[in-house]
Amino acid sequence: HWSGSVVMDPFNPKRVFVSSGNGIYMTDDVTDYTFKKADCGWCSDELTQRQLWKVASHGIEEVVPEEVVSIPGGPVISIIGDYDGFRHDDVTKFPSNRHLTSVSGTKMSLGSTRALAYAPKSGKLVKVADARGAQVDAYSNVPISALQFSSDSGRSWTVESYTSLSTAYTKGRSVALSTDGAVALWTPGEKSGSYGEWPVHRYYNSAWTTVAGIDGAWVLGDPEEASTFYAFKNNEGDVYRSTDKGATFAKVGTPGKSSFRKMRATPGATGDLWVPVVTDATTGSLMRSKDGGATWTAVAGVGRCEAVGFGKAAIGATFPAIFVYATIDGVEGVFQSDDEGKTWTRINDDAHEYGGLANGEFVMGDMNTYGIVYMSTAGNGIAARLGGEGGTTAIGKVKSVAAGLTQASIRKQGGSLSFSGLPQGTSVEILTLQGRRVSQQIATSSELKIQLPSSSLHVVRLKAAGQVRDFLR
Repeated sequence: HWSGSVVMDPFNPKRVFVSSGNGIYMTDDVTDYTFKKADCGWCSDELTQRQLWKVASHGIEEVVPEEVVSIPGGPVISIIGDYDGFRHDDVTKFPSNRHLTSVSGTKMSLGSTRALAYAPKSGKLVKVADARGAQVDAYSNVPISALQFSSDSGRSWTVESYTSLSTAYTKGRSVALSTDGAVALWTPGEKSGSYGEWPVHRYYNSAWTTVAGIDGAWVLGDPEEASTFYAFKNNEGDVYRSTDKGATFAKVGTPGKSSFRKMRATPGATGDLWVPVVTDATTGSLMRSKDGGATWTAVAGVGRCEAVGFGKAAIGATFPAIFVYATIDGVEGVFQSDDEGKTWTRINDDAHEYGGLANGEFVMGDMNTYGIVYMSTAGNGIAARLGGEGGTTAIGKVKSVAAGLTQASIRKQGGSLSFSGLPQGTSVEILTLQGRRVSQQIATSSELKIQLPSSSLHVVRLKAAGQVRDFLR
């Protein structure tokens, strides 16, 4: 089952470990078998295996995130493979339970969930679990609709039972909600017994219809206009638009073919669309349209781009913070822009790449705290860059900050941090991720060296000339 590696104990060759999507398995004696060669030409060899394999890990599980939504004034909602997903009221703590969907009065988790959308003007959520049936007890498997809805920010979910929609269609390549929450569009990921691009389905007033003019596409609702939806056919490079609440679509523009599909819309704006473009292993772009997909312009300085997302705007800024997973100035990484894409600052480093975006294909900012961003990974859960209102950045040269801290730099040496270029009187604080201050020092010169706490992850906060800047150590 998804075996990734086999290793032998160098001090005991009989002991063998196998890693898999479920954790690590071990046997103490891989030689515990007998083999008997057949003694006639038509007889079969006999192999008897007696190895005992047992789980040799605790708390290790492959976690594949598929999408996140940060609700303004509310929690972060995630969906993941195998385990449905979570409502994160505090991203530094374990949620108390997975998503619970009410099926015929029984609350349950539905397993692998692949698509998620949020309606900004109604607060409604929709997700798509793979399951088209739910085992409510030992005897009853209830057919269910493809879509689950929440009207309380993910605390509870509902699903229609005994739906008329064919159960041959499963999984979610994409899902979208109109901003008023009235209409949902769903692009299935599979149809049993068939291969191809499946029609986009429309759910309105408890009835299903097939959308005209588009199939197999990533679908997206306009954040402001309830009648408008968009669709991106990444394998063709075309964007389609609907102005009749998703009933019909027509092609409007071509940002370009891409291996990645997640087109995004700027929060609070109409028709402001962004598409990550990956042409091949080394080339691509970030494309933007301000007119609902009709015309597209490449964002200057951004090369091969796998994902784009938005978060809370910087203090004094009117446009949301933009996050990309892209190649900029020849460096691949996660970058942030606070000035609508004019300049970019790398916010991860070579030690925090996490194997790339994998299935989830997302970098998504937090809509409540500036500087926080979430990234999908290849089985390592959701990687998060955390901090306070000043934002956070990887340890290194401070870039694009206000006067007073523009020359500041940090260097990590073992268990200590060395600062240079600090304005005199700079306050240097060490805080826990929950915001509790552990220590504080005031710089009496441009250089300062401090000892870090020995355990856990901490935030280093610089304060100077009324400005605040946060770093993860």
